[in-house]
Amino acid sequence: MTIEDAKPKLIYYKTIFEQVQRKRLSFVNRIVVLLTFFSSLFIGIFAGSSLWFWPLKWLLLGVSLILVRHCKESTQTLENPGFKTFFRQFLGQVFCADFVSHLLAYGISGFTYWVILFSQKSDDLTYYIITPTRTVLPYINDQFVYFWFFLGTLVLWQSIQQAVFLRNKLNFQIGVYRIEPRSEFNLINFTTVLSGSLTSSVLVSLSTPILYVLSRSSVYNVLLYPFYWILGLNHNRPHLNIGFGFFCSLFYHSLLLTLQWEFVNLVYDIYVRIGCIDKDKALSLQSADPVNTLLSGLKDVNHPFVQFTAFQELTYIATSSKPEDRKLFYSAHSKNSYVWNTILEECTSYINENIKHIERRMVEFDDITKFLQPQPAEISGGLRRSELAVPPTIFGNSKYQASSEGTPEYDSANEIFATPTSPGKLSSQFYSLAHDYNNIDNIHLVVQPIQKVLLGYYQLLIQSSIGVPFRKTLSREAASRVKNPVLLGNVIIAFSTFLLHSQTEDKVGVVKGSLAQVLEILAKLISATGNFTDHPPLPPTMLETEQPKTHIIDIIHDLSMKQFFELAVKFNHVLNDLILSPTVFKLAKWSIDTAIEEQKKQETLQKKQTLKATGVSILH
Repeated sequence: MTIEDAKPKLIYYKTIFEQVQRKRLSFVNRIVVLLTFFSSLFIGIFAGSSLWFWPLKWLLLGVSLILVRHCKESTQTLENPGFKTFFRQFLGQVFCADFVSHLLAYGISGFTYWVILFSQKSDDLTYYIITPTRTVLPYINDQFVYFWFFLGTLVLWQSIQQAVFLRNKLNFQIGVYRIEPRSEFNLINFTTVLSGSLTSSVLVSLSTPILYVLSRSSVYNVLLYPFYWILGLNHNRPHLNIGFGFFCSLFYHSLLLTLQWEFVNLVYDIYVRIGCIDKDKALSLQSADPVNTLLSGLKDVNHPFVQFTAFQELTYIATSSKPEDRKLFYSAHSKNSYVWNTILEECTSYINENIKHIERRMVEFDDITKFLQPQPAEISGGLRRSELAVPPTIFGNSKYQASSEGTPEYDSANEIFATPTSPGKLSSQFYSLAHDYNNIDNIHLVVQPIQKVLLGYYQLLIQSSIGVPFRKTLSREAASRVKNPVLLGNVIIAFSTFLLHSQTEDKVGVVKGSLAQVLEILAKLISATGNFTDHPPLPPTMLETEQPKTHIIDIIHDLSMKQFFELAVKFNHVLNDLILSPTVFKLAKWSIDTAIEEQKKQETLQKKQTLKATGVSILH
């Protein structure tokens, strides 16, 4: 046996991940079967149907809901879609393949439920109405048409909800590597679930009659026209026939069907987000070579969920209270290099990619502003947000620094973004530009002011209540630049926490040797996020219309500052021996000075409390 044969065969992280996911989804299928057991009973409450057909109903409903679960699995995503307005999000999510998948899955599930319901009400929902005389052909039953029209509206609304409101996005938390299904079930607010389903049912039940009346002529004259000839029915349109009892029956069944869909999606979200721990062990530990198995997951860019779970496990290992969990990473080799070098490369690569996205188009703020204002010179990046009490020479876009570098100074954001041209000046501008028509070279002098005025009108529109769906917001702008903030946060925590533990655990010095590199990349991220926070890439008029709130880039900035602060304080004694850029050195010095000030405040407070306690004891 050769040395190569003696090495354990590498099991890819993707293989283990898929095995664990299949096992977890089997629990979802069991809950779905249990759910359909009760729903198949409730579906016949008002129909008095025979129990002989109950097993068939149970089977059909179970298969249809498992199809909804498969649709959820095939369309799930971890990233923000990146749409900067709700209108763009609506169009982008509706006109895509995932929306078609939702229509098919919910359409088949709803059709199965409606067929069962139709079989129980076959006497009331015949497709024709017998006329008193045989000389007159039977009319089509209006209730039959409305019955299926209602289903179409319900399926369309459910599909729009899933797609437009990003219900297929899996929501994780930064630094959380495991959730317990039982605890998550205990946290479910069934009142909220019921109220959501009730709202959808009420909305569909009230809007469908209106839509049906408005489109009734088209339904009968276009969609149903071939059936007149095939089934030999009367071509005249029947009277509208939506009784109160029929209305209430459809409302009840729409609520029951919507509740089933909601619970299937809810249960799926819980089990698929369990995390990187299975049977109290990390997924990579199921392999004989856990380190290289984990590395295969960190590099798996073709399967985002696999890569996300691998970084989730790396965060778990880095934050573990057991030093032996990290022992292999300080000494193990992979392809003639230390494992830590590969981990550091993957982490820095992902952070650099996000830095590029955060920094892109920080000057070219908006298509409107290039016509509403002269283009300013590029603004230099900074390291801090305006809230941090740090000297302006260290961090941030300071106007004092800008003047020394030749960059224009701005006292406020209104100096960067010009006020929209008043529409009342339109006629005078046309008059002043009339002479420019004689020279074709000056045509841009005519076109550009017209564009400026028209875009001024557009900006006034989006600032009104009507323009809310078309308005760009800071939170959407941030989400478009950091598509997966949870993964970025886990990456930051993982490689910086590894470095924090290395001071006492890394005997070889493999991890500690990358301190300068980690500080540099964290400083770059702090600079990019701080620049975005201090100088939001939106016109001031848009910022005024949005209520102040924390966005994801702000959260990433705070997390980066926290990790940089801890590293600087932890390795204070070796910072002078490192080759750091001046900016990183100043940021590290500020961190240490801040830590010293906090320590002095704590000592002063403790002394005051001690003196106060001593004085009280003396008095007694």
